[in-house]
Amino acid sequence: MSFQSNYQQTKEAGNSTNQSQPMTSSGQGSVDNSGKQVGPTNRVVVKPWEELPQEKNNMKTKAKKKVIGVVLVAVLFGIGTGFIAAYLTPARQTQVADTSVTQEEDGSTVKKGAIFGSADTETFKDETMGVLIKGGIDGEGSHTLLRPGGESQNVYLTSSVVDLDMFVDMEIKVWGETFKGQKAGWLMDVGRVEVLSTSATKPDWYQAN
Repeated sequence: MSFQSNYQQTKEAGNSTNQSQPMTSSGQGSVDNSGKQVGPTNRVVVKPWEELPQEKNNMKTKAKKKVIGVVLVAVLFGIGTGFIAAYLTPARQTQVADTSVTQEEDGSTVKKGAIFGSADTETFKDETMGVLIKGGIDGEGSHTLLRPGGESQNVYLTSSVVDLDMFVDMEIKVWGETFKGQKAGWLMDVGRVEVLSTSATKPDWYQAN
């Protein structure tokens, strides 16, 4: 009887101890000393995906600022480069060819270095020089330009721009347009004349004839 009584007392004491301990459960709250269930602690969980929209907006804003900055730098650099180039480079002067005819009224005013006729060297691009005499060859040319080397080197001239009679017996340089002649080896329509000498000496081969 004594043994059963002790066993019964020990069992009841154990049950009493178990009932007085608070009960806990992970994630499900706990029991306080009064035996009431205490709920789990409320926690605010920030979900990563809830922050994405704001982060995206911030990234877009930063990207826009960078693009605007790059554009402004490029514009300022272009303006500065243009200003420096314009400042350092001298202004180009456009030269307009003078195609007007300038001619003295009579031969007495002709002097060395004087230029007569058209300045259109694009049309009158062929040039040569020699001593001018009056007359052509077999009806081709109104004047002949004597050059060293013999009669085969003569240039037979005609002109509707300048009066070639003004330059007879003078050494001249002529600009003109070459035409094919029947008898003349070189037939030229003269558009421009420069006086090299007003008292020229004819070539030796011509004087010998």
